Amino acid sequence: GKERILHQVGDFLADQFAHFLVSKIALGDGDHAAFDSQQPQDFEVLRVRMEQFTGSIGAAKELMEELDAFSIDTPFEGGNVQNTALKLLGAGIKEEVAAIVRELGAVAGTSGETLEELGDAMAKGFARGRFQTEELNKFLERGINLLPELEKVTGKTGDDLRKAIEKGLTFDQVRAGIASLSGPGAQFEDMLKRMSVTGKGLFSTLSYGIQILLREF
Repeated sequence: GKERILHQVGDFLADQFAHFLVSKIALGDGDHAAFDSQQPQDFEVLRVRMEQFTGSIGAAKELMEELDAFSIDTPFEGGNVQNTALKLLGAGIKEEVAAIVRELGAVAGTSGETLEELGDAMAKGFARGRFQTEELNKFLERGINLLPELEKVTGKTGDDLRKAIEKGLTFDQVRAGIASLSGPGAQFEDMLKRMSVTGKGLFSTLSYGIQILLREF
């Protein structure tokens, strides 16, 4: 809940702030003038949109807390995470939205833009009721080749898989392929954990952590 998120923020500020400043100075990184574009004054608008999509105040609160926790734990800024969730909700995805965002984040590196683009591809495929080359190419353009995983998921290879894609894969099939990319021994295993301790990851966590604290005052 909220207390756990605030505790995470406090622990991070205490444990990482000095290390972060030293590392930024040592790296000569001057790109730290702006915080995440999701400012505290936008929070009420976000809350109302989440309530509209989820259908209740309680469900919206729970989802927003899950998204906040994900933003704190990863290199992604809160605005990118929330926008990705809103794309999924807008397409009609109601279940496990935060889990899907986390699965997409695991393969998106540190780019919030990539996270949102992958979320857009998932949302469009879900809304259309099938995933074809257009949606899968969004992943490939970002260096994420789903075909080997989709071979495992569908049990099809070569021309058979191509024909299945032309006909359209299901949301669950594509989601399973994405999730398997970050599993044990997979290409993106522990990617989020490794990226979260980079300079960009630390600064993102710091900036969004401050915004969460500002919401409470």
